[in-house]
Amino acid sequence: WLKPVWRRVSLIVFLTTFAGVSRGCLFMAPLDVPKVEEIVKQIANLQVYQQLAKVADEQEKHPTVLAFWRYLLLCFETPRPSTDYCEPDTFTRLDKIRLTIKGVAERLGAKVIQDEAGNLIIRSDGKGAGVDKPWLCLQGHLDMVVSQNEGVGHDFENDPINVRFSSDDGVPDGWLKPLKATTLGADNGVAMAACLAMLETIEDLPPLEMLFTSNEETNFYGAENLRPGTLKSRRLLNLDSEDEYSVIVGSAGIFEHHYKLPVERGASGSSGLSLVSVKLSGLHGGHSGVDIHKGYGNANKLLCRLMLSVSKPDDDEVRLLELSGGSGPTAIPREAQCVVLMPQDSVASFCDELAVRFDQLQKELSALEPGLDMKLAVCSQGAPDLVGKTVMLDASGDGNEAVPPPPMPLPGATRPPKKAKKTKKIVLAPFDCSRCERCVAMGIASGADLGVAESNAQKIRRLNLPALTPVSTRKVWQFCTSIYSGVLKMSDELEGLTESSVNFGVATLVEDHLFCHLCVRSSHETFLHAYQQALSSFGMLAGAVNVENICPGAPWTPCLDSSLLDVLKRTHIELFEGREPHITATHGGLEPGVLMESHPGLDCCSIGPDVRNPHSPDERISIASGERFVLWLKQILEALARTS
Repeated sequence: WLKPVWRRVSLIVFLTTFAGVSRGCLFMAPLDVPKVEEIVKQIANLQVYQQLAKVADEQEKHPTVLAFWRYLLLCFETPRPSTDYCEPDTFTRLDKIRLTIKGVAERLGAKVIQDEAGNLIIRSDGKGAGVDKPWLCLQGHLDMVVSQNEGVGHDFENDPINVRFSSDDGVPDGWLKPLKATTLGADNGVAMAACLAMLETIEDLPPLEMLFTSNEETNFYGAENLRPGTLKSRRLLNLDSEDEYSVIVGSAGIFEHHYKLPVERGASGSSGLSLVSVKLSGLHGGHSGVDIHKGYGNANKLLCRLMLSVSKPDDDEVRLLELSGGSGPTAIPREAQCVVLMPQDSVASFCDELAVRFDQLQKELSALEPGLDMKLAVCSQGAPDLVGKTVMLDASGDGNEAVPPPPMPLPGATRPPKKAKKTKKIVLAPFDCSRCERCVAMGIASGADLGVAESNAQKIRRLNLPALTPVSTRKVWQFCTSIYSGVLKMSDELEGLTESSVNFGVATLVEDHLFCHLCVRSSHETFLHAYQQALSSFGMLAGAVNVENICPGAPWTPCLDSSLLDVLKRTHIELFEGREPHITATHGGLEPGVLMESHPGLDCCSIGPDVRNPHSPDERISIASGERFVLWLKQILEALARTS
């Protein structure tokens, strides 16, 4: 009677052993793949997916491609705002995306843990030919930058992001873009989507760790606080790059700096006084690690420059009440606004002079910032006779009046006729100043959403504080105008690479001081240290309080002697018909530099699809590039699984 029992035991041992070396085959539990309707719930997004699926079916694309789009739309629909710049960090803002990714990964057979820093670590055993291969870490981040244009009213804490096709750069329906003017979240939704697509569709995988960090967009908190030894992997592939056909092997180091400039407020009172709102908008904005070298305008500096240009040293009439600009330290400010208090009989001349200065600024920046706009608004009751007043501007943008006339033409030649002078107008709109007892509620500055700076300004507005003294008002204009923002040095080693830069990201007037938030990047640790000293010295000379070396991140020094890089180059050449990838570094701050501090010897590279204008409401992802990216990642993983 023992013989049948022994046979049954032998069969169980055989099946268990066979399943252990043949994961992904007959004896592995089937994956619980979520249906499309469980993942994509917004009608607009479902329509986009159906169109992508139709094209994929017609072109017989690999299932990995459609899985990628499904999970990317899931990331768009799941709120995941980065921390709100308050201490302590608000980790609960990322709970929705954590729960969503955790649920899908577990259904796909992976194990998920969350560490004390709010990071998600997902582990999946090797499958097929990769069962006994070394571990590989795929890495991205959970959070996204929150930014939107005026009047959009998107709630990043709760609202899903709907997308549409767009034809930017002359590619018909070649991009995915937000339906509303908000950030998209392709940075870094593509990492999470690509990893889930790999788990669902690939049969040959090496053992995978997927590390999704918290608050990368704010302060690298998740990467900075990952415990040493957490990762089993000795190789890490970051999926947070934004240019295809490229491999990133290095990135800039980073730190942030705060200025707190003390200010004095004068006596209260509104008799014979009126308020004027001045708002700049329509600038490109963008990511300070990607777009800083393009020379785009900084709304914080341009607004203060305009106000300083109409300010006089002995002016005791114009007093600053509110100032807010920028959405975060890493985003180039695209909008800024101030509210100033002045005698009612000075409003008209003030607006006229400001319009002239703005016209000059428009011409100066016409090539780089054609969308630059200024909105003036006056208290609807404090200066009722000026509501609707029209200020005429020369809008030709050719600058003919500001330069000498061209030389006389050569004999036989003719001078082209001078272009007709165009004009446009700025209408003084009414607004609720929230200060004047006679004011009607019409919404301050048309309900602009300026991110963290405007949020702070609204809190201060409710305190009903008096305006600054004339001396403090001028001090604010001078201080903001004197803060440098832009490229500090280009690389001597890699052509076209920004080596060092500083971004003046946030300016907001709070109860007793002006708060300024800067972000500094450099490829060299020594430069970061030296520029920190320079910023602090400037603050001391100006009488500001310095908060130094916030959220420091180490530079990621390039290493070309990399086994992972060899695999990336080989698979790229195989997949893209002999085309070699561009090996480079980035001025953006990527997390491998920080992760290598807690895990010395980690072999790191970074790849990604074409994502344009991250951190801005013009963010978009190339559809064709996204598909090439995910197929390349598939080929990389299969190569690692099959390599002895």
